[in-house]
Amino acid sequence: MKWNPDYDRVAHELVMGSPRCYNIFKTHFPARTARSFQVQRAKAGHFTVGITSETVQRIEKYLSDYAYDDVLILGCDETKVNLSWRTDWSDEKQSWILLGGVGDPIPFRTPEELRETITKNAPEQASKVRVWNVQIPLPGIPPRPVCVVPVGSSTNGEMLLEMHHNVYAATRTAGARVLTYSCDGTAVELTTQELWANSASSTKTYTFRHPVHGQPDIVISIPVHDGFPVLNMQDNKHFWKDCRMAVHSGARFLVLGAYTITYSQLRILADAENSPLQIRDVERTDKMDDYAAARMFSAATLEFVVVHFPRWRGLIVYLFVVGDLVDAYQCRGMNNSDRLVIAFRSMFFFQFWRGFIDKAGYSSSYCLAPETMKIGLVVCNSLAGLILGHRDSRRNPSLPLAPWLHSTEGNEHTYGVSREENPNFTLWDFLMLMSKMPLLLEGEFSRQQRALPRAKTTGSGYNHTYFDSRDLDLHVAADCPTDDKIPSLITRGYDQAVSLLAAVGLVAADLTDGRSGGLPSISSMLDYDWNEAFKTGFRAPSTEQPVTPDGDAATLLHTVFSHREEDSLMRNETDQRLDALYYANIAQKLQDMEEM
Repeated sequence: MKWNPDYDRVAHELVMGSPRCYNIFKTHFPARTARSFQVQRAKAGHFTVGITSETVQRIEKYLSDYAYDDVLILGCDETKVNLSWRTDWSDEKQSWILLGGVGDPIPFRTPEELRETITKNAPEQASKVRVWNVQIPLPGIPPRPVCVVPVGSSTNGEMLLEMHHNVYAATRTAGARVLTYSCDGTAVELTTQELWANSASSTKTYTFRHPVHGQPDIVISIPVHDGFPVLNMQDNKHFWKDCRMAVHSGARFLVLGAYTITYSQLRILADAENSPLQIRDVERTDKMDDYAAARMFSAATLEFVVVHFPRWRGLIVYLFVVGDLVDAYQCRGMNNSDRLVIAFRSMFFFQFWRGFIDKAGYSSSYCLAPETMKIGLVVCNSLAGLILGHRDSRRNPSLPLAPWLHSTEGNEHTYGVSREENPNFTLWDFLMLMSKMPLLLEGEFSRQQRALPRAKTTGSGYNHTYFDSRDLDLHVAADCPTDDKIPSLITRGYDQAVSLLAAVGLVAADLTDGRSGGLPSISSMLDYDWNEAFKTGFRAPSTEQPVTPDGDAATLLHTVFSHREEDSLMRNETDQRLDALYYANIAQKLQDMEEM
């Protein structure tokens, strides 16, 4: 008897989730026996460890299942597994193998050989498992895990590079055309991506003139491997969460022009009446909470701060820039020209911010962490490169661009589904789940596409939204700007970045033409002997450029003096010195008025 494929899939998913519920279901509706489904899965075979010929077969089957022959996404991520050893029979090697160690399984033939392998050789046990997913970049199609490699704490970027070369070779053997390689923002992943880019046979570049005369050209580079451009992508939601935790961390005190961005502001914001933020967003925080990051950088939070706390200009600009950059990836209805404007605006803004910190002589702890800043610039460049690469690499000119799919969210969703089945799996458990994963992910996609969005108010970790395709216009998503239109988009982005700088008291020209912004560094102001200054007459601290009392320095001093109580982070000694500096500035103004 032949069963309807959709009905059969639902029944198969039900029996995997709860055999007892399936037996109740089967008493009322006709369906296969549980044994029949077990036979089906046994015929498909177990999911084996390593990058083998089966990896090629899985990629080929994935493309065949959806009759797809255009560009593809390759995502890589890892998750923890419980330490354990497990033996299994390998048809390929025609011997017993030991699973649970780092790398390929260890073959053995006798119990004595197994005992010697574990006790004397002492192979390193795998504490993590790394999974490569392929993803068709179209809405409604789930990703497919194609290979699993056990790794340990000693696995470095060079080791991962070799694995990635082998996986990419498997995609080429299967006839796939990978457009992007996505990973999260860990240091090892960044190293692997840099090594991967450096190992490219050539580079495809897009060069555009900078909006400011005399500045270096803007170059978007895409590494070319085996004749095909492959763009490195960073997970944009991870950048979201990194920027959120930068404000929560006590290791950093973010300074943006004449304004600061502090945890105390978020605390006040969460306690305010009708605030979009929840108390759990600022207390006992989960740094991987997607919901909390989404609320912090949402339009509702930005509007609330603008209306109720308009003097927090630093926070306002910060929320706008970071939130809009991630929205350029996640928004389903945005056209690709607007995505490019946001990408270039954010890129210019981060460069200006870093330039301001350097020019003012501030410590790096007054800005985003170097790793976070680097990831932010990669996210900006990757979005611009993705639009250009997608436009020029696709076979079908009507293939829409879905930038939210070019991430590791599919990998994280795979791990989430696995932990719903078994919260504390070993390597062997994970391999058993991988055999069921295509069916489980199809079921998840089917249910989630019908579900309404919801916002949690408790700490909840990951929130997977990559299967959501509401408000997506396929014609708008397929339209990519041509090279002759991009310079005007870059200029728009630059002008918007300059306007954002002006909102926090900075002048873009001071940060790009090599001149000092006229602001003495904090250390030079605090180290100055103000008591001696009052005795001998006011003299400003020594800087490369003289400080004009009516200029930006005076504005900054007034702002710091009037706003510093909101943050409650300065020491008494610092307060006393700032008071002296403020009164010295007033004295200088009075002296100038008398001379006039």
